Amino acid sequence: MTPLFYELLGQGPPLMILPGLLGKTDNWRGIAQQLAPHYAIYLVDHRNHGRSFHSEVMTYEAMTADVYGLITELDLTDTVLIGHSMGGKVAMQFAQTYPQLLSKLIVVDMAPRAYDMRQLAELLQTLRHTPLQEAKSRAAVDQQLSQAIPDPLVRAHCMKNLRRNEDGRLIWSSNMPVLADSIPHLEQAVDFQEPFEKPTLFVKGAQSDYIQSSDHALIR
Repeated sequence: MTPLFYELLGQGPPLMILPGLLGKTDNWRGIAQQLAPHYAIYLVDHRNHGRSFHSEVMTYEAMTADVYGLITELDLTDTVLIGHSMGGKVAMQFAQTYPQLLSKLIVVDMAPRAYDMRQLAELLQTLRHTPLQEAKSRAAVDQQLSQAIPDPLVRAHCMKNLRRNEDGRLIWSSNMPVLADSIPHLEQAVDFQEPFEKPTLFVKGAQSDYIQSSDHALIR
C-alpha cells in the first residue's frame, strides 16, 4: 500500500485530520497549531490530493483503507479522528470499519447520507479543462477561472491545488480527471450497519446547508 502524505505538529495523544474534496494539509494548519499543545496532530492528504499518490480508484472504501494503512503504519492507538466534508464521510466509514482504533470521532459539515454533487462535478470539469499551459502566473489562472467561478473564495480554495512542476510550469497537484470522474462514488451515503458508540461530535457550518435538521435522526 502506498502511504499517504502527512505532516505532524505537536505532541500528545494522536489526532488525525482528514480534509474535504480539493483540501490538503495546509487547509487545517491554523487549527492544528492551536491544538498542537495538547495533541500530536497528523494532517493528511487523501489519495489524488496534495502530495499523496495518484490512483484511478477514488472511493470511500479505498480512502478508508488508506487511513487504516497510515494509522497502523504509525502504530497509533486511541486516535481522535476529525473529518471535514468528504473527509467526514471517510471518517464515518473508518469509524464503522475500525472502531477499535479510535477514541473519538468529529465530523465537520457532513451527514452520512447521499448528496447531489452536480455543482461540484461542474467545478471539477472546469478545473480539469483549464489550459494551465497558457498561464504564466497564479494571477493568470485566477483570471482564466473568474468567469466560470465568480466567487473569489471558491477560486482561492481551488487554486491552493496549484503547484509548479520541475520545469516551472503551473499544474494541479490534485488529480482533477479522476476526481471529476469519481463524483458518482463520492456522492454516495456512508455504508453503516452499527452505531459508533464512542464520543462523537457533529459540527454544522453556520452558513452551510450540508447538515439539515432532517439529518439529525440519521446522525444519531
